[in-house]
Amino acid sequence: MSAKIKIIIIIIIIILAALTLTGLYLWSNSQINKPLALSLTNIKDTVGLCESNPAPVFTHDITEVDKIGYIVPPGNVEDYGNYKMFKSHSYIKGPNKVPVYTPIDSTLFRGVYMEEGGIDQYALFFDVSCEVYYLFDHIVDPPDKIKDAFPDTPATDTSAMTETEKVEVKAGELIGYSIGEEFEQWDFGVYNKTKERDFPEIDAEVSSRDRIADCPYDYFPEDKKEFYYSLFGSHLTGVPVPTLFCK
Repeated sequence: MSAKIKIIIIIIIIILAALTLTGLYLWSNSQINKPLALSLTNIKDTVGLCESNPAPVFTHDITEVDKIGYIVPPGNVEDYGNYKMFKSHSYIKGPNKVPVYTPIDSTLFRGVYMEEGGIDQYALFFDVSCEVYYLFDHIVDPPDKIKDAFPDTPATDTSAMTETEKVEVKAGELIGYSIGEEFEQWDFGVYNKTKERDFPEIDAEVSSRDRIADCPYDYFPEDKKEFYYSLFGSHLTGVPVPTLFCK
């Protein structure tokens, strides 16, 4: 066999080997990526990794709206004499005990079960997306799946606020009731991590959560938003309706 033929055979062998190795590499990658993608999906389902959506749309009313007396929008400063508190959530006022519904598919992730004013009640935080979550406070009689996420014995103050077992809820699902005649108000707040800002004009302590507060009613479709805005009022004589967030 001539040297020229040997060289040709060696080149052919090298090419075949390269093609074989390339094929094996591509095949192995395809097999690795499949279980990896499946694994990420499973992790998301298991631990509830968030999905990005800085502007979700709330599709369901949060209560039986004909039973709302009026709404104090967020941005109020309450003066308790020895200290002032900035309220970055809204108050929903009315003497009736009303059902409270989730406005959108979401996940309970934080809260506290505590006694306040002689009433055992819940503050509940729900994740909507990576950027947005909302709060309902002064809630009683939640369904078992929410009740089971908290201790049986109520805490004495909000220092017991903690992360909870994640509980999925669907839009329009009942998550409890307002306290009603004994308290006459309950809270609804929305927080958006993309809207962080300072409030140098506020004469009260501003928390990190306050700095990402937003108008809850701006997340509803226009017709519902206008209806909720029509219920705005002030619960302090001579104090104008807050317009810091809802404008």
